[in-house]
Amino acid sequence: MRTVTHRLLRTLLASVFIVSVASAVDSPFTGAFIGTGRACYGGLHIRPRTISWLTPFSQCQKILYEVIERRKRGNQREFVFHLKQHAKSCRFDVLYLDHPDIPNLDIDWGIIGYLSLESYETDKRNGYKAPLPNSLSCSLVTR
Repeated sequence: MRTVTHRLLRTLLASVFIVSVASAVDSPFTGAFIGTGRACYGGLHIRPRTISWLTPFSQCQKILYEVIERRKRGNQREFVFHLKQHAKSCRFDVLYLDHPDIPNLDIDWGIIGYLSLESYETDKRNGYKAPLPNSLSCSLVTR
């Protein structure tokens, strides 16, 4: 009887460990950022289900999103958010957020807003070298 109980307990603990590791790996990226510069003044708020990016030229407020790309190498981070809703006040369909491989995660974030998924794909193929005419590129720091 003791062996059965011991096995059951080990199985239960292993299951809890696997679930906790899986949820940690798939946990959503969240954060609050402040835009720098006149065109980018405002804030970016990433919550588990919604994203808000408020600038003088576009007001994307609490919009549902899906993460279509996610990469992490060292301190380098890249996220591509596809916005699921479209509001007149929000100019963008895709947001690309990145951070270089530097130790300080509070500074040097960048975001580019794209009018469409096709615009994003074109810029990605070009290595994000020159922002497209209908995109907005901003530097961010964490709040």
